Amino acid sequence: MTTKINLGLIGCGSHSVRSHVVPALRTGRFSIGAIYDPSEETVALVKNQYAPGAISHASRDSLLDDELVQALIIASPDEQHIDDLWACRDTGHHVLVEKPIAVDAGGIGMLVALTEVFEGQKRVLTSCHPRRFDPPFRKAREYLPIWIGKYGDLLSVDFDFFYPQSQTGWKNEGRSLLLDHFGHEIDLLHFLVGHAEISLRMHHDSPHRYEVVGVRPDDGITICFRGTRLVPDRDKFPKIYPERLRFRFERGDVTIDTHWGKAKVCEHDTMFPYTEGGVWSTDYDGRFDAVAHDFADAIEGNKNPELTAQDLIANNITGVMLRVNRKYTYKPHV
Repeated sequence: MTTKINLGLIGCGSHSVRSHVVPALRTGRFSIGAIYDPSEETVALVKNQYAPGAISHASRDSLLDDELVQALIIASPDEQHIDDLWACRDTGHHVLVEKPIAVDAGGIGMLVALTEVFEGQKRVLTSCHPRRFDPPFRKAREYLPIWIGKYGDLLSVDFDFFYPQSQTGWKNEGRSLLLDHFGHEIDLLHFLVGHAEISLRMHHDSPHRYEVVGVRPDDGITICFRGTRLVPDRDKFPKIYPERLRFRFERGDVTIDTHWGKAKVCEHDTMFPYTEGGVWSTDYDGRFDAVAHDFADAIEGNKNPELTAQDLIANNITGVMLRVNRKYTYKPHV
């Protein structure tokens, strides 16, 4: 029987449980050995439901001293992510840290240094960007060369999401949806078409809405990323997070609706619309299971993690600098 990877949790609120604890256990490759969260009630709930044998630690540093813990999931509040990660720099653990890893320029500098530390020690450092594992986006990357061959060069990539209102109080009080979510969108762009210099401009940001536009000067691809958290009745539709991805080519366009699972194609030469075959819908559970499998595979040496150091830096520095300056030119980190 294969030995399971013993996990320590730094932060175990509802998002941590839903997005990491449950998927990790569902893979059958992890066990939860240690937990730290400032809420004793939260720790008790997680232990009772998912990890009755886990040790409850009174502090983060106490958990980091636990010699039985092999890997960590950091899912503390956003502002604490980089400090918690910094505390792990010499502990020997493999780490999956929630996004955003950093929320200010000082944190970005720490992140760059930490990617070098982890790489030098041959430890896994990764984060959670589940669209990379989601069927519609993996299929879109597979089809892109085919569409380019049929409709000409890719001219633009637009992405739009319209999520339910957040029930988490801290996300509704002076927060930044851009800082919370833009990392997912820029990561998707790089997953689809690779890293390149891109000049970005923020049009709007608030707790419930953001919009960013940009252009890649080398290939001329323009982008528009936008999203809202304004749909009511989250309890009625707890797992509905509609997303639309649109590619504009020289002689055609493709719009992927991940909720309805359709890819609609319009050929500009004939104005003939058709639906691309296959299923294009999001697999909500599957994509988080895949994040956990990716973490386990990297720890066990089966493969490199899906996210490179360049991905981690790009996904964080772009949102932080847009919040500071409203515009930012990203150049791939060397």
